[in-house]
Amino acid sequence: MKHIPLLSTLTILLVSCGGGEVAPSSSLSSAPTSILPSSSTPSSSENIIVGISRALFGYLSELPSTDTFLPAFVDPETYLTTKNVETLDYYANAVNKSDLPTIYFGAQLDQLRTHIGLMDGFTQDLTTMLSHAATLGDVYSDYLSEDPSNPYQFSVTLGGFAFSITGLENELVVEVSVGGASVTMAVLNIQGVITYWIDVYITDTNRLVIYTTPTRLVIIGSLLVSEVQVSYLLEIVKSGNQITGYSYERYGIDSVALKNHVVFKTDGNYFVVAGERGDFILGAEPKVNVETYELTTGKYLGSQVLETIPVTGPTYETVWYPMWSLNGWTSIQFELDNSDSKEFPQVYLNGSSSAFDVHYNSVFGVSTSRKYDIELKKSYAYVLNNDGDLEKKEFLYPGLFIQENELTSNAFGTVNSRNGNIFTHTLTSNQLSAIRSYFDTMKTEQSTYKQVNVDTYISDFLIALAS
Repeated sequence: MKHIPLLSTLTILLVSCGGGEVAPSSSLSSAPTSILPSSSTPSSSENIIVGISRALFGYLSELPSTDTFLPAFVDPETYLTTKNVETLDYYANAVNKSDLPTIYFGAQLDQLRTHIGLMDGFTQDLTTMLSHAATLGDVYSDYLSEDPSNPYQFSVTLGGFAFSITGLENELVVEVSVGGASVTMAVLNIQGVITYWIDVYITDTNRLVIYTTPTRLVIIGSLLVSEVQVSYLLEIVKSGNQITGYSYERYGIDSVALKNHVVFKTDGNYFVVAGERGDFILGAEPKVNVETYELTTGKYLGSQVLETIPVTGPTYETVWYPMWSLNGWTSIQFELDNSDSKEFPQVYLNGSSSAFDVHYNSVFGVSTSRKYDIELKKSYAYVLNNDGDLEKKEFLYPGLFIQENELTSNAFGTVNSRNGNIFTHTLTSNQLSAIRSYFDTMKTEQSTYKQVNVDTYISDFLIALAS
């Protein structure tokens, strides 16, 4: 797996297992210039070991989180709404456009947030352990000041946690244990670049490893969640203000396993995420849903979907526009049943008694797929619950989809010609183009990622870790 070359550096980073001095690997030794603050450099009169230990303990207490590698808008507060999304009922009555939020997120970003949330929840005890880092650093520095015969071996108990410290002049390894569980945290100053290695060990089936530098975050784990085995991998690489990333989860084992491959990136004014969540045709394969967001606000601009019908083989590519982005409508209602024998619920806009006119493709005079239509899609936002905490809510939001071949000459082509030129778009031409161009690149990225045997990579990695 070319973008996660960690197995080759296990002997370098697993300093807690082997002990003794290990030289930095060639890949790590080419790290960028120093990020150490000038205050962390010991004075000429200060013992260099004490100075370095204090500096590294300072970094230990400032362990990077996934938030530092993601766009700011991914924070839940971005999607906080005061709209009553929990009570929306498009079938009982017309829902006003003004009653719908304009800031929300779709299924692919929700999948990515779920992947990240699982990791954050699993390692939340790190916060408690690291809260002792400053005190531990002072105790260790005092110990080193006494010029002990073995300055790189030290242990102490603080706040109910057993701390064991080993290290060299430019590396610090702290093992924290509670019962049979342990967290091994290594902080290394490699040519001025602070590198973190964290191994969270609960049991053989509950283990998570985090490797991070200022420009790269890798998380690999095998977790037991609600009696279901979950394999997990997340990688994010930063280059200036831009990021690229991969996320993978597998729930269960063998033939019953559910797998999710997500790829994402920032590019200019946009954040794009591609995955396989959504209301696809049952059994569709291959399939991918590429969502495009405005980077500064987190606003969901639209998406494009590819899905191939099983056995018969037709492939459809459809562009989805969230209805907040369309002018020309003020309310929407869906029929309560399908008594009219239509395959999909009919839609009524602006209180009209005439249904939104859907046009079908046809083969030999037989109607096949819809060229366009309006459907309700699973969407997500946050509300304040009774305790004043942010709580994620799933709700339905209307979106207009149009088959890609309908977009060649006019953005709304047949839609408007058959519906009284009802719609105009509020998105810019650049935003409209971005939705389609990112689909072209990200569907390939996601397909390539699916060809990687991530399960084997994770398994091999954890086996090498245990040996």
